[in-house]
Amino acid sequence: MTGPAVRAVFDAAAQDGPAPLDWSAPITLAALAAAGPDEATRLVLDVGCGEAGAYRGPVGLGPDVTVVLGDLSYGALRHARAAGRPLAQLDGVALPFATGSVDRIVCSLTLGFSSDPVAALTEFARVLADDGRAVVAELSRQRDASLAFTQRLLAEELAGAGVSGPLRTPLPPLRRIAGPAGLLVTATREETFPTGITSPDHCWDWFTSTHRTALARIGRDRVDRLRERIVTAAADALAAGPLRSAQGVTLTVLTPAAGAPR
Repeated sequence: MTGPAVRAVFDAAAQDGPAPLDWSAPITLAALAAAGPDEATRLVLDVGCGEAGAYRGPVGLGPDVTVVLGDLSYGALRHARAAGRPLAQLDGVALPFATGSVDRIVCSLTLGFSSDPVAALTEFARVLADDGRAVVAELSRQRDASLAFTQRLLAEELAGAGVSGPLRTPLPPLRRIAGPAGLLVTATREETFPTGITSPDHCWDWFTSTHRTALARIGRDRVDRLRERIVTAAADALAAGPLRSAQGVTLTVLTPAAGAPR
């Protein structure tokens, strides 16, 4: 979410067109629902919207609600245009909105890319209305190991390409960093989103959609080799039975702390 290096990788990932599968849309919609827009809601900001697939259809908001789709990556925003909503190229640690002007913030699968999550959350606290809410959605766990082979093969190719250091870093517990940012954690819940892999090619489409930034760092030759290896491994795995893997996500609801400086 911050830094030219992160932006460059996301821009490179977007050059080949939109992701084959819109795997993150259900997670974004769950975060939006957890934010609880009500009749008084007028402005919703998605920080780190990516290609904004979740917003290309009805999202259950009234005609008086404006949803602004924000992302650091211009490449991602080019694809987000298809959602037909206002766009903003922004950095999560410096939001271009007035203090207290945003009713709801959705930050789905994004905060882990920030080099300074406390600074990002501090900006959330600043722009949120007094009765506003932010929802942060982050990956929590994988329910089974049926797709573990994809991670192993990717790690081998990353190592072979000399790529070290993930773009996404493990977040400290939000309950620990929310307070210094001027926010309160008011609710958390776990949700599970099945991957629904049905064929070897489907497995590759899922993999490329969920690991676009990693693939952008290893070069075309390695991507082609990785595709062959994953499709072969997926065929072997599917021959033994269905791939029932599902991704766990933690949804955390935050509200401005009373009396916190803005």
